[in-house]
Amino acid sequence: MTANICPTTGMRYGFIGHNYIDAGILEDMLMEAQDIRYLQLKAEWMEVHRSEYGDEAEAKWMDYWESDEADNNLNEYCCSGVTFSMKEMRITWFADSISVVWSPWKMVCAVCSPCCPNGGDLESIEEDESTVEAFCLPMEYISEYGGERMEKYRELYKKKIERCPMVGIRSGMNRV
Repeated sequence: MTANICPTTGMRYGFIGHNYIDAGILEDMLMEAQDIRYLQLKAEWMEVHRSEYGDEAEAKWMDYWESDEADNNLNEYCCSGVTFSMKEMRITWFADSISVVWSPWKMVCAVCSPCCPNGGDLESIEEDESTVEAFCLPMEYISEYGGERMEKYRELYKKKIERCPMVGIRSGMNRV
């Protein structure tokens, strides 16, 4: 498996800073999206322990979730960031940026380097920089604030964004 490239489609993950994303959308990501690592870990834990704890399994899960052991097991799912499923997308949240790891939208952009090898840099979308296709956010997610710089960015983003012509996008999105 190659870093920052979707193993199902071969499409690069797109990386974009929080300051390029609408503040309300960022809040939605945190408040409404589902943490995939949590769901995976809970499903595995419940499968193993449901027969042992019966009706108390949910309460025992919460005890486990608050333990150090759960923290250690989460590291197996993601080295950093939290991956969310939101609408038709999967997004990994980092301290100052997000990675779009599954989306029905794509864009030609520059290659990220060196911090996100092979990823698509969704902040570098000018024609002379654009060399690869990467998953991206829908147009309505891009911030309208930030003055002339963001106005120019939004105009270019709108011209470059395309639907991914992938068949069965939902089947790939739902892979856990």
